Amino acid sequence: MKKRFIFLLLLMIVCGNVFSQTRKEIDSFPYIFAVNNNQFRIKQIHIEATDSTNSYYKFIVTKYNSDFRDTIEYADGQAWFNDVNNDSFPDIVFSFKDEAYISLFNPVKNTFVNSGPFHLNLDSADNFFVSIKQIDKKNNLYCDYIEATLRRNYSSRSYLFQIINYERKNLMYMDIEREYANDGYETTGTLIYKYNSIDGTDDKLIETINSINKSDLIKSNN
Repeated sequence: MKKRFIFLLLLMIVCGNVFSQTRKEIDSFPYIFAVNNNQFRIKQIHIEATDSTNSYYKFIVTKYNSDFRDTIEYADGQAWFNDVNNDSFPDIVFSFKDEAYISLFNPVKNTFVNSGPFHLNLDSADNFFVSIKQIDKKNNLYCDYIEATLRRNYSSRSYLFQIINYERKNLMYMDIEREYANDGYETTGTLIYKYNSIDGTDDKLIETINSINKSDLIKSNN
């Protein structure tokens, strides 16, 4: 199983990892919408702080004729719809810096579930997008990634996780370190970590790969 997880992570990186999804903007509040014949309302509250840089937004999602209430705090004011887990129902994405706090729609209970932080990246027009993609439907496996530039080194981190009971459960992640060369970025090392705890906070290095190319990846999976 470990070898299969590593292969899925490597395949995601080598074969391309731009998984932007079609998004529907929510540009005015309060916002009223319907899902699965149920009506919901999103309210936005701006929380002022003494230091303006620490101000943030709080979103409250409620369902008409119901006690349901979902609160998302520490958001930067942006919200939109995506079908994050590919179940044909819209989910709500609330962005904060490089993270997305996502409320997944549960069609059985007809409510939204706060599913924890996911990752955001910028497209060529500097618009945030959710980078999630389902890569193994049978085992309910997903992947996403986050990019960062640190001095001259370029590092991308890719995650392998499951969505269980509408909550994200991290399994493994992979760091690819790249250094700038005259002809562009070249891979200098790949580190793969496995989470040992259920909540995905305790990680352990399990594999180090000096470089990656597609032919080596195919051979390693045979």
